[in-house]
Amino acid sequence: MAGRLSETSVASTLDAGHKSLPWEPGQPSGFLAGIDFHAILQSPDAKQIIQSLPTQPLYYGLKRQGIADCLDVLPHLTDDQVARIVDYDVWSKDRLVPKKVYELLNYFGEISSAELYRRFAYLDEEYQLSILAGLVEVFDLEEYEAMTQEQQDLVHAMPCQQVFYRLFSDDPETVSFVLKLISSICEHNLRYAYSILGHASFALASESEEAIRQFRMARLEEDGFVPYEESLSCFTPIDLQHLKDRWSESSPRRQGAVAQPTAAGSYLMSILVLAQERQWTMDEQFEVHQQLLFLANSLCSAAQVEPEDLHGLNRVLEQCRALVGLGLDYLSDGDTDRGLAILKQEHAKTLFRVGVSLIQDLRKRLIDRMMEAEIQGAEELKVLFQGGQWGQILFHIDRVLSDVLGFEASEILKGLFNRFPMTPQFQGDRNQLKFCPIGSMSDFGLLRDYALGLSGLFYMKQVAQGTGPLEKLLSTAFVHGLITQEFTFKALDRDILESFMALSQMELKTKHDEFVTLMMTTLLETSKNWDLGYQDYLSQGVQKAMSLFDDITAGLMVSHENQRSPDHLISSN
Repeated sequence: MAGRLSETSVASTLDAGHKSLPWEPGQPSGFLAGIDFHAILQSPDAKQIIQSLPTQPLYYGLKRQGIADCLDVLPHLTDDQVARIVDYDVWSKDRLVPKKVYELLNYFGEISSAELYRRFAYLDEEYQLSILAGLVEVFDLEEYEAMTQEQQDLVHAMPCQQVFYRLFSDDPETVSFVLKLISSICEHNLRYAYSILGHASFALASESEEAIRQFRMARLEEDGFVPYEESLSCFTPIDLQHLKDRWSESSPRRQGAVAQPTAAGSYLMSILVLAQERQWTMDEQFEVHQQLLFLANSLCSAAQVEPEDLHGLNRVLEQCRALVGLGLDYLSDGDTDRGLAILKQEHAKTLFRVGVSLIQDLRKRLIDRMMEAEIQGAEELKVLFQGGQWGQILFHIDRVLSDVLGFEASEILKGLFNRFPMTPQFQGDRNQLKFCPIGSMSDFGLLRDYALGLSGLFYMKQVAQGTGPLEKLLSTAFVHGLITQEFTFKALDRDILESFMALSQMELKTKHDEFVTLMMTTLLETSKNWDLGYQDYLSQGVQKAMSLFDDITAGLMVSHENQRSPDHLISSN
């Protein structure tokens, strides 16, 4: 049972998609880049500028710089901005964290008692009660006089000396803050102080929290933080051909410069740079960035990112930009004029779904190919894919398919079937790698070619009716091909293996090159059986197939060079 729970927990973590594979999102940019509060405060219009800032980037700007270092900014915030910042900052997985509330409000208390009172009093009544409920018990004079001296020492008197209250907390920081808060309320609105203490002493924290949770969710949805089911709708495929045809007809392709992907592969970023050069208005550029942030917020529930998690949101936003860029590149065919028109008229969510649809189609084609080739574990992969269980898919690849397909092939599958698809970048001895988001058709082409390469190898396995791990089968076929000029997966005998080890390095190199040429020719001649529907890219697919084949057989070449016989290939397949 414990193992099953652990497996479920791991799969749930992998399902988020933005931290399941090693990749670098880069520093926060756009609305997440931070705000130069020092420069704003030098302006005579500092208050108006601060109060005009959208709450989400304002909050992240404060968090990046540190709220303790931004005390001069806090008095300029509107009451609504403060209330929205509380919505972002003091919750964890839909549960109110009172200690976070105390820490946040305490910054206002460091400014002045009046500032602390004003900010607290403006919060929803349910917030106020949630903060104090369960912490306060109120007594009248008669009850106070009936107490022992030890009990009276724990009680605090209100200014009238007729009402008393006690705090139930062993945390000295909590006690210190609540005493400061009650003191500030008494100082500025004594009637309100008696009222809030009376209500808090009888309120149930759970009821107040549930009410404020609903209010908070409604406000967060205005920023795009939608429930889980609605978040998943962003990943729903869209009719690609309909959109493609509509834009081809409304914006015929023109001759001219084609946007080149940036180093990060983002076609979207190239088009945004061009928009600046074409002198888009600030409002037009703001609208695009606002849509991207809203879309990223909408993905947060599916990606298991909390609103206050700046770094998590930055990772989601980077993936969001990438898939929006992929969709934009696909619809525009690389035509910059059409790309600008699409970016201005199509919503970011639509472009995101175009990118998702391209990937979904590739996923489905490769799964069908794996089923035809009877790859072990393919049937379960198909079931998980149809259910959209991305974390379980990655877990299944690690647990089952990695033993069947080997390291490189399984890492390619992980990138393809991650919730946010990515391409693997193998480094060094190819046992080290990182992943990159798919931000253009060029990036998609790399993943497509990897999929084609895998499909070609699957076809070879299918034709030779091999069973067992693909790496072992191809290594066996490689030795057979060098020695017997026969492509077969049947187990090697000792004589064949000894003949392989007896080859000189020059003979091995010559035979290797001849065998690879034969394989490439065979794959091209049989391509209609494994091309996944991408016939225009078969040569790239064959190159990837041979690259994967070389990586699989590299261990054999090393064994031969070091005169270590690969005896494991003699055993039954």
